Amino acid sequence: PWRPNEQEGARELMDRLHAIAEHKALGQLNRQLGEEVQEKAGALAEKDLLVREVHHRVQNNLQLVTSMLKLQEPEIADGEARRQLELARDRIQSIATLHRRLWRSDDLQVVNLETFFLELTEELAATWGEEWRGHIHLEVAPLRLPGQAALLLGLAVTELLTNAFKHAYGGAPGPITLSAQEKGKATIAIRVADKGVGSTVGPEGRPGSLGSRLIQRLVQQIGGELHMTPSNPGTCVSLLVPRVS
Repeated sequence: PWRPNEQEGARELMDRLHAIAEHKALGQLNRQLGEEVQEKAGALAEKDLLVREVHHRVQNNLQLVTSMLKLQEPEIADGEARRQLELARDRIQSIATLHRRLWRSDDLQVVNLETFFLELTEELAATWGEEWRGHIHLEVAPLRLPGQAALLLGLAVTELLTNAFKHAYGGAPGPITLSAQEKGKATIAIRVADKGVGSTVGPEGRPGSLGSRLIQRLVQQIGGELHMTPSNPGTCVSLLVPRVS
């Protein structure tokens, strides 16, 4: 039989061997976890690069489409058909602008409305004519929205700005204001206002027109509300959008 001091020594040895085994197992587990983390980080970086490349290629393709439409416009003799082609070009351009904003962004899932609306209005002004530069005024806070919600909102804003461009000043340049501010913690208030003659077609365009149907559908998908606000002179259209779409 073992003496008490020998038994105590054996127990201490067993405890130390267990500790060594646990330390070794923990070291192996840490190495495995480190390798897995590095592997997943590499996969995420590769996925991020691929998604950026997709956004870049989509933006380039849409830009090519808008350029082709612009080249085609002078060939169309019918004035109304040419205007409809211009509207289609503006809509495609707004989608291309969003994809360019996404592939340049640090976060591929979120869009900063301040920079997005700045690029959008600059390109619209360039499309309408050089005389429009400086007439679109922005009062947009650096609010962030998911990419899909920003796309729908960008299309709706494009339609509202185009309505102001067509109807406010009879086609002549005039001041148009686009604002986007936080309204409470859960809502963003978008406003498109002009100081023109006032629109008789309503905030959604002519009833039954493509623009009217498009704005109605976009507002429904965003979960927003569209309102015509009294303004003298001119027209003011407000769009209330939930922060989380």
